[in-house]
Parts: sequence; structure tokens; C-alpha cells
Amino acid sequence: MLTKSEQNRLSSLLALTDSDDALTLCELEGYLFGLAITPEAIVPSEWMPPIFGGEMPTFDSMKAETLTGTLMRTYNRFCTKNYNDELFFPFEGKKLTTNSVGNRLEWAYGFQRALLLRPRLWTPPENDPGLTGEQHHDIMMSHAILIGLNAPDEISNLFVDMDDKLGIDPKDTIQARASLLTQLHHAVTVLQWYSARKEEARRKRIEQISRIATPTTSEKIGRNGPCPCGSGKKFKKCCG
Repeated sequence: MLTKSEQNRLSSLLALTDSDDALTLCELEGYLFGLAITPEAIVPSEWMPPIFGGEMPTFDSMKAETLTGTLMRTYNRFCTKNYNDELFFPFEGKKLTTNSVGNRLEWAYGFQRALLLRPRLWTPPENDPGLTGEQHHDIMMSHAILIGLNAPDEISNLFVDMDDKLGIDPKDTIQARASLLTQLHHAVTVLQWYSARKEEARRKRIEQISRIATPTTSEKIGRNGPCPCGSGKKFKKCCG
């Protein structure tokens, strides 16, 4: 999803910090993807520091300000693509190779980091009337896939029946993680769908509030005009 120019500029931006916790370029791409699909606005002062390991580095040069501008433009571009249903999982159809496995794992880490900025938005209640049991299961499974990829030690606890469903041993962390990696695309698609559903519901609530808050106007009735109740009397001698 990143253009070549964005890759070069963002790599230079990330190089300005020496924090070991700063995101890599692939992690940043997943992070921006996660931010873009989050159905709630998050201000830059909250989502920017995690990119650099928790604190914004001090930018003294004009070049650094320019690079930060690239970060904001890239974020806005991702948001626009998501709004237009043009934001897609970047590894779709690509074969798993040694390099691509590492890139996908880093992307998944950044993606989950973004979702964890608003965890309450991503956990549907079990009795959500708008979700079927299967849809609720898919959403929770998508989170489990992300957790399994980013915290392999949790795989055996998350997927106790994985052997029955996927034909693998959950105690074999390497094999289990490889299987989860093939399901990353589906997990992202499910969470995008759930996000779009929540965003649509949010817009409908705003529209309803706007209609309630907007006062209605009516034509003024003269005192000597006919009463609108239909009695045939003058307004001043009836409902007026």
C-alpha cells in the first residue's frame, strides 16, 4: 500500500529515532492500516508516539518536519482509501517466502498495535442483536489469530481444538503460527467488515440526532384565518 516515495521518506523518518521499540517500515504500514479502519477518530498526538517507541523524537531540522508531513499525508491517504472501500490487505495472492513471512508478521504486529489503541471498539458483546453467532465467532477468531501471530506462547491456550479444525498440533508453535499466517488475510477482512458496520451505525446515530436537533418550521397562522383543526371557525376563536 505504500508508494516507493512514501517508503523512502518514512524509512528516513523512522531512522531519526534510536529507540529499540520504534516500528519498522512494515510494522508502520500495518499500523496505519489499522488506524485507517478504526471506526473512531484518534488524534495524531496519541497515535504518533508509539511509532517512535513511545515518545516523539525532537525534530530540529526542516527535513524532519517534511518527513512528518509525509506520515500525515500517508495516514490521510489510507483513511481515504478505506472510506472509498479501496484499502486492501497488501499481501493478497503473494506466495509465502522467507522474506514475505517476516514482512507479514511485522505487518500483523503493527496492525494489532493500532487496534489496541481502542480495544473496546473491537470486542462485540455476545448478545449483539446485529450479529449472528457465526459473525461473532469470526470476529473473536480474527483477534485470536492476531494474538497467536504476535504472542506465539498463547497459541496453545487460544486454540485448544486447533487439531480438530485445522489438522495441526497447537503445541507445535512453528506449524501453528504458519497456519495462522495463512489466515491473516481473512482475519483482516473480517475486522474491516466489522469496522464498516460500526461506522455505518455511528453515521446513522449522528443523522438521527441531527434530525431531532433541527427545529421544524411551520407557516404562521393569522388570527382571523381558518383554524387548522378543521372546525371551520376562525383560529382566534378556536385553537388559537
